[in-house]
Parts: sequence; structure tokens; C-alpha cells
Amino acid sequence: MFHNRRNIIVLLYCVSTAALLFGGYLFAVQTWRNQLQAVDKDLFKAIVALKNRIPEEYFDRAVTPDAVSQKEYAANSHILDSINYRYDIAWLYSMVEVEGKFYHTNSNGTASEEQRVPYFTEYTDDWKSLRLTSRDGKTRYDSEIDSYGEMRSCVRRFTTAKGQHYLVGADIPLEKVRFLSWSYLETFLPCTAGQQIFTAITISILIILSVGTIK
Repeated sequence: MFHNRRNIIVLLYCVSTAALLFGGYLFAVQTWRNQLQAVDKDLFKAIVALKNRIPEEYFDRAVTPDAVSQKEYAANSHILDSINYRYDIAWLYSMVEVEGKFYHTNSNGTASEEQRVPYFTEYTDDWKSLRLTSRDGKTRYDSEIDSYGEMRSCVRRFTTAKGQHYLVGADIPLEKVRFLSWSYLETFLPCTAGQQIFTAITISILIILSVGTIK
């Protein structure tokens, strides 16, 4: 009887440990997904905010290198900075496609105006989602690496009343998303693990007592 009970205890320990590890893995995966969903919502809200706050006629004009003055471009950048601050993102910008090439028509100033992308600077990275969205108009979320870093991004195409297409994108460093996810795990994972351990121990004791009663 003692031998059987010891085997049951070992088995329950192994099962509880496996369940704890698997539960922790699932919790971490779900935390990452939840954090991405939250970030994606903020990216999308920032994009819509840009569309609503920059006059539509601006995008009808912003299709050539000399169509926008530096003063107007800087004023728009300050608007984008306020949107960035509200949604806590890194980059917010608009682009126009001209003859297969993409050019910046708006850019936030980020930490300083020196980091602002100048008007009608060509975007030379091969970002697949940008090209696909420019063609089919679908909103896309993407985790990608370009010359600006490793980002979680959202890009959407809009069309003015005069039929001019333009693209709006928003980025947040993936490193920040990982940090937010890890901070959440540090807070709640110990509680979840403790609950699982308590449950496993309780079930183990009940089973052991049941085995002893049957004997």
C-alpha cells in the first residue's frame, strides 16, 4: 500500500508540474496576444486621428516635392506629435505613392524636430504590407524590421473626395510591446502559478485520501 501511494504521489507531482509549465506557457502566449491587440487598437486610433485632423485638401496637394511649405509641414508635425503623445506610440506618418515609389507627406517630430522625416523624403525600405495596402486598400497590421528599427505597425489607405489615395501608418517598437507584456507577467504570473499549485496539491491530497479509504 505504501509503495502504491508513493507512486501515486510521484505521478501527481509530475502531472502537476507539467500542468503548471503548460499553463504558464499558455498564460504568456495569451498575454502577448492581448498586448498586441491593445497596441493595434491604439495604432489604428492614431491613424484615424491623423486622417480627421489633417485637412483632406492637403493630401490632394501633397503629391509633388514643392507642393507643401516647410511651415505647413512643421505645423502638421506638431499635430502628429500630440496624437503620438495621446496614444503613446513612436511614429505617425502619411505617404503617397508616385510612379511606384513612396514619399513621406507627414511625419511626427518624435523626440526632437531633427528626427522628423523631411517632406517628400522617399521611403526606400521594401515593406510588403505598405505596397499591398496601397494596391488593395486593406488595413494591415505587421511586425517588421526596417531602417527605423523593429516595429509593430499598422497601415491604412484613405481616398479623398477627389480620388487621391494616400497612406497613413503608425509604429511602436516591438521592444516596448515585449516590455509591457513582461511587466504584466511579472505582476500576475506568480498569482496564477500559486493558484495552480494550490489546486494541484488539493487534488493530490484528495486522491491520496481516497486511495487510503478504498484500501
